[in-house]
Amino acid sequence: MQARDEAGHLSPLSAPITVTTLPPPPSCAVRSVVRQWPDGFVAHLVVENTGSTAVNGWTMTWRFWAGQQVQGIWGAKTVDRLNNSYLRVGNTSRNAVIPPGGTVSLGLVATGTQLPEEITLNGGLCTVADE
Repeated sequence: MQARDEAGHLSPLSAPITVTTLPPPPSCAVRSVVRQWPDGFVAHLVVENTGSTAVNGWTMTWRFWAGQQVQGIWGAKTVDRLNNSYLRVGNTSRNAVIPPGGTVSLGLVATGTQLPEEITLNGGLCTVADE
């Protein structure tokens, strides 16, 4: 690319740049089975890769209120709490790859009454269905 000044002089050519386009986030569906009590719940989530390419390494995020605490988790590991309003979990070494049409299972025991919703997988919003 060249720039032109007011007198019409051209600048030297700029160095070329390389642009990398990120792949779109995966598409996913989540089925959940929840058992709830007055101030807590246990949730079992089955996450399906509904896309056409494998997911290799994943993080899931869902709404999780500030006062809630994870008391136990399996099939995933806690990564962090985003803005103290969302819980982010990641794959384990055993379930990092989700092939097209494949599923992974995870679960948690937590305090509070806010059940997993607004679930994303690697940034893509999942459809959610309760069983």
